[in-house]
Parts: sequence; structure tokens; C-alpha cells
Amino acid sequence: MKHQNLIDTFVAKRDENDGYSDIIWLPACEGMAFNNVLPEPCTDILAAYMGENRQLQFLCSSWDDDIQEFRDFGKIPYSIQKLIYEYIF
Repeated sequence: MKHQNLIDTFVAKRDENDGYSDIIWLPACEGMAFNNVLPEPCTDILAAYMGENRQLQFLCSSWDDDIQEFRDFGKIPYSIQKLIYEYIF
């Protein structure tokens, strides 16, 4: 049941749905920035995605947006996971 509550909270707080995933865009402003928090090449975390399978993934990007990739939650450093969790939930 706890897992379902997290899904419901995510869906309720979503910024948009692209037809496949609910999306929460993460801030890039100072104080709560998710830019330059990962090792290169993809240093920034732009958004959290929850697809139809209800798996949480993150859109990561290089500083110049030249490279973008999706990463599972487990591929994000724990200290950043905590910040993302606090921001979303």
C-alpha cells in the first residue's frame, strides 16, 4: 500500500503527461538545483518520469544538452536520491 501512495502522490503532483509517462520537471534554480550533481557526461537531472509500468526513471543531460539519457533511481547517487525524494514527496 505504501508503494501505491507514492505512485498516487507522484501522479497528483505531475507537471505534465506526454501520453506515456507522468513527468515532474526538477528545478534548475539555485538552492534546489539538480544541475551539475552527477559525474560527466550527464551532469544534470532534468525530470522524473513515471511510465505506465510505474517505474521511476530520470532524464539526465550533459551541461550543454548535447547528450541525454534515462537512468533508473538506483543509478543516481544516494545523496541526490534523498534530495529528489524530498522535492517530489
